[in-house]
Amino acid sequence: MSIHLWGGTFDAESIAIAQFLAAHGGHIDIQLNYDSNYLLSPNGKLPLLKDGSLLLQGYKEIVDHLSTKFHLFEYSTETNLLDQGLIEHLLKSMDIVTSYNYFLNKVNYDNYTRGVFKQLLPFPFQYKPPLNLKSAALATCETAGISSSEDSDQLLQLKERQKSLLETPVLSNFDKSKRDASLKQVLYEMDILTNMRCITMLEDTIKLVTDLQLPQDSSSMILFQAYILSNTSPNLKADFVAQYLQRNHPNLVPSQPFTDQIPDIVSFTQACRSLAQNYL
Repeated sequence: MSIHLWGGTFDAESIAIAQFLAAHGGHIDIQLNYDSNYLLSPNGKLPLLKDGSLLLQGYKEIVDHLSTKFHLFEYSTETNLLDQGLIEHLLKSMDIVTSYNYFLNKVNYDNYTRGVFKQLLPFPFQYKPPLNLKSAALATCETAGISSSEDSDQLLQLKERQKSLLETPVLSNFDKSKRDASLKQVLYEMDILTNMRCITMLEDTIKLVTDLQLPQDSSSMILFQAYILSNTSPNLKADFVAQYLQRNHPNLVPSQPFTDQIPDIVSFTQACRSLAQNYL
C-alpha cells in the first residue's frame, strides 16, 4: 500500500495525510511518497492511495478507508458525525482560501507557486500541473464570488478605474510613471478586498472549530491544522493570513512551519513508466 503526495506547501490535503499517518499510522505498513507523481492519478489529483487495485483520491476518501480498514477511531456516533461534517466544511471553505492564496494571488503565484513545480517534477511534466491547478482554483473561488462576475460595488468601481487608467493615453515618461503608480494602488486596493473575503471565511471556520471542540488528533482537526500550515507557509510573500493569525489568533500560528518536500527528480523515462502504470 502506498500514498503519493504533492511535495509543495500549496496542497493542504497532502500535508494533512502526512500528519494523519504520523499520528495514527505507526502500525500501518504503508509507503509515503512525496513524489508529486500526478501521472499515477486518473485525473491528476493528489494525494492518491494505492491499495492493491484500489485507487482513492483526496484526504477524506483516504482517511475514511484507512480508518475503517484499521479501526483507528472509537469515537461516539455524535463525534464521528461532527468530525465528518467539519471535514466537509474545511474542504469547501478553507480550500477557497488556499486556492486564492497560492494560485490567484498574483504575488504568491509569481514568486512561489508557478516556479515550485520545476523543483517537483521533471521536464516536460512540470508545466501542466500549475495551469490545471490554477484553472481549478478559479472555479473553486468562483463559488465564493472571488474573481467572479458577482463582485461587490466597491470592487466593480475599482475595476472600472483600472480599465480607465489602462485606456488613458500617456504622452511622456512622467505621465506613464503617474499612471503606473495609480494602477499599482488600484491593484493593492483590489487585493485588500479579496483578502478580506478570505479572512472572513477563515474567521468563520475558526469560530466553528472552537465551538465544536473536537479532539486534536481527530481527522478533521488534523486537516484544519494542515490548512493553517499551508496558508502560513514562509513561501508566501503575500502573507495576509499569517499576519491576521498573528494579530488575532497567535495560538494557531505554527511554531514550526511546514516546508516543501522536494523529491529526487525522476527522469523522463521514469515518469513515462509511472504514466504507463495507469494502462497496465
